Amino acid sequence: MKTEEKRPSEDGTNLKNKYTTFRPYSMSRLLEYERCPQRFAFKYLQHLPEIQDNAGFQGQVIHEAIAKALKGEMWEDTLAELEFDDILDAKIKVLTALRYSKNLGNIVGIETKFAILDDGAITDFGDPDGFLRGIIDLLVESNDDLMIWDWKTGHSKPTKFQVFLYAWAVQKALKRPVSKVGYILLSSNDILEFDVSSEELEITERKLNKLVRTLEEDREFAARPGAHCSYCSYVSMCPLASLIESKDIPTVRNEREAVEVAKCIKVFEEKLKHYERALQGYVEGVETGKVKIDDNLWYGIKYSEVSKLNKNVDLNAMYRTLWEHSEDPTQIFKVENKVLQEKFPESFSVSKRKNFGFFTEGGDKND
Repeated sequence: MKTEEKRPSEDGTNLKNKYTTFRPYSMSRLLEYERCPQRFAFKYLQHLPEIQDNAGFQGQVIHEAIAKALKGEMWEDTLAELEFDDILDAKIKVLTALRYSKNLGNIVGIETKFAILDDGAITDFGDPDGFLRGIIDLLVESNDDLMIWDWKTGHSKPTKFQVFLYAWAVQKALKRPVSKVGYILLSSNDILEFDVSSEELEITERKLNKLVRTLEEDREFAARPGAHCSYCSYVSMCPLASLIESKDIPTVRNEREAVEVAKCIKVFEEKLKHYERALQGYVEGVETGKVKIDDNLWYGIKYSEVSKLNKNVDLNAMYRTLWEHSEDPTQIFKVENKVLQEKFPESFSVSKRKNFGFFTEGGDKND
């Protein structure tokens, strides 16, 4: 079946009646749509860039290092792409993956790319007419059966759907039974494994077909708020942004979740610093020194006056003069620079300090 794609309007505001197919389907696309159709539309219809968080980047690097290690290639230099403080933890995860892989069976595939047509026949990974494609982290052979394993570097609980979908696709394509699927959780040094039954594969196929049918018939791509809103790259553009409340932010129910949230905060803090530096560099380079955020909000350079005592000024003499002319010389008081500047303006010089910040249209950014 030849795929047909009709792009939405350039501004992305009119998604209604825009029929689009998204073949070949992938696990990431299907889960993205199931999580939030609006987020899916931003990413795959409007092709807006997505901000990759630190955890996502770490996961990619660790997967690459594991693949190299399993192939007998040099892998430790791959981890040098990470922040220094993250390298040791990443190395432990790679070694954990290697330790588990020794006991899983005969490895027949590492980072195996696959793609199938509607009838289950194998096709090229990049075939635009493909129906489903994916990448299997580890394909293992035990007796006459195959087993599928996926590395997980984060703390969140993975969905069974992904590995069962891979099992369904591999079994259709290779006509060989897949007896077991699972996840190796590299953060908790644990393993999740599931026996594959014909009943569960039937459930998997029904869910896949329902997701595909719902996606291709969708005309609205309505937003679906949830915990994912807290890390969504497009939340500021979401039509429900004003309705997203604190309930949509992940809760902390145990120490593991507390550690995960704390790590996210550190990542966001560092990301914020990079964003601020990039934005400040831009506004410094434009003639106006500011950018318009919306109808009533700007971001730009703000100047504030700073008073500084001139060099070679005898501060003690100034204090004595104030004391002598005080109405109550016995009063002990603290002299502020503002008072000194009022009495001895010639001893101070005024300069402007440059800051960056938000200001409203009616406000003076130089206040």
